[in-house]
Amino acid sequence: MKDKKYSIQISYRTGDSFSSRDETSTLELTWDKLNVAKANLKRIEEHYRWYEEINSTYKPLLKDKLTNKEPEWHKGIEHDFVLILKTDDDRDFQFSAFWCGYFETLYSAEIVFSDNEMKVTF
Repeated sequence: MKDKKYSIQISYRTGDSFSSRDETSTLELTWDKLNVAKANLKRIEEHYRWYEEINSTYKPLLKDKLTNKEPEWHKGIEHDFVLILKTDDDRDFQFSAFWCGYFETLYSAEIVFSDNEMKVTF
């Protein structure tokens, strides 16, 4: 049986007070259905734009307004760096966005396809 999966690869900048570096990581969540992977990719994009907007706002009233306008992928979550992704069977998967943080900048996110018949692991 073929083991083909879709995953999402994240390219971002991370670091600390003294240095920074570019990283590429693949989410541990994988999907059999391309349409579900695409929907999650869209959630990641929307979440990052929302996260950036909230964290770049210095006006307390605007920040409260943005925080109270919770999107579907953030309902009931306390931290702004967490979002809800969907599994193939439409269950919620709470995910900590490692590309969100004081020293992080998201460059891109893309769907990658893996076919384990074309890979040898040892």
